[in-house]
Amino acid sequence: MSGYQRAPMPAGGQPYGNEPGEHKTGNGFAVTGLVLGILGLVLCWTTWPGAILGILGIIFGAVGLSAAKKRNGAGKGMAMTGLILGILGTLLAIIWMAFIVSMITNSSSEFRKEFDKAMREQQQNQQNQPSPAE
Repeated sequence: MSGYQRAPMPAGGQPYGNEPGEHKTGNGFAVTGLVLGILGLVLCWTTWPGAILGILGIIFGAVGLSAAKKRNGAGKGMAMTGLILGILGTLLAIIWMAFIVSMITNSSSEFRKEFDKAMREQQQNQQNQPSPAE
């Protein structure tokens, strides 16, 4: 026998922590998937970080669902929520990226048209003005 003794039971009769040989029933993958899914959804407007966090939320949510099946459903709700929020965050980030790219593409072509028009007007004004030597 070792020199260590068990801590006394608290007033409620339940021992602190887990008994030796017992396993925790939590699901870390589900919690991680939930946190990453929330962050992916909240940061979806930042495009790349939101998409990456959303994808990680999907991965950890799926792994959390698999782990929940092995642990009698522990963390199933959190894993499912993380999976759904990860999907939403990723989709919104992709839509936002596509919107930004289309705005940049359209604005650059509009800018080019306006720039060319201004240059033609400038050249016409220079041609129509009499030179100072005349």
